[in-house]
Amino acid sequence: MVNRTINQEKEYLELERLEVKSSLTGLLPHDIARRYHALPISKDGEKITVVMADPNDSEARTAIVDSLGSPTYFVKADIHTIDHSLDMLWPEQSSTSPLIHVWTPVDSTRDETNAYARDLASLLVFRVSQSRCYGEGKTGYNELAEEIDLLNPHLMIIGIPNQPAFKRVPPRLSEKKLVERFPVSLLFARNPRLPLKKLLLVINNVEADDAAIDWALLLARRSRAALTILPILPPIPLMYSGLNQMSHNLPTLLNTNCPLGRKMRQIVKRLNEWEINGTLRLRDEAPDWQIRVEVLEGEYDLTITACEPHNHLLDFMCGGFVNSILDCAEQPILVAKNPPA
Repeated sequence: MVNRTINQEKEYLELERLEVKSSLTGLLPHDIARRYHALPISKDGEKITVVMADPNDSEARTAIVDSLGSPTYFVKADIHTIDHSLDMLWPEQSSTSPLIHVWTPVDSTRDETNAYARDLASLLVFRVSQSRCYGEGKTGYNELAEEIDLLNPHLMIIGIPNQPAFKRVPPRLSEKKLVERFPVSLLFARNPRLPLKKLLLVINNVEADDAAIDWALLLARRSRAALTILPILPPIPLMYSGLNQMSHNLPTLLNTNCPLGRKMRQIVKRLNEWEINGTLRLRDEAPDWQIRVEVLEGEYDLTITACEPHNHLLDFMCGGFVNSILDCAEQPILVAKNPPA
């Protein structure tokens, strides 16, 4: 049954119950339906009526029309109602689609974090689950670890309250503990904002860089955001400063056969293939300051970096690159340990 409702002078459909017609639902591939939150509901002659979460999305309309191959009439509907109907129609795909698990230990961030997680899941075509654990500390972390083992999410989003710098003593300690403890990619949602327009990818030259690269390219492609890539390079010794042959430059980096050079060439190739607006950035400061200056100056909507192998000596001496980002960033940070899917 389909009820038509008028809300604030905008017409939309409210789906109370959907009589599944395989002749219609089978016309639209599951990945298209999921990505654009769309569902064919009726057919009148050659014209097919499709409910969508955002009928103003021209890319979505084009993809749906191409898939259906028929004249199409679009109607706006509630996104959660559509997704619930898709879960009922394709339960096997719904249960295996990538999962975002949301944890908000502080009440003040719960609504903002949940809304951010839902919008990000909609962008990525992921499912969302809410943690039943509340509060930090040993008990909360143990309960959260059990949830992660059970659900095996691809990403965990953590609501982080915004605090003035003078109140962070020691700075970002809880975030660092979470990075060390949990085996899943973590997104610390501090001052979250959408849509994503500017992304920063920090390349640490570690094994998990590939996961961070996959997350960054996927997010940039889906959101059409501009992506800046910052490879962390060793500083030029003072005795060689000013010598052209000893300075960092992109042509040299992209042509070298070292692991970082090969990695950067792969990134450039994927940027071109996916038509992503990408910028490669090189800096000459000390490694931790390369990150701090870029994060603070760039005002990025999201910074993505790889999780480093935990090293107590490295943390003691220089803090580690991930810790540098956690300490200085005032926007969301994604620490990648595993690829998106």
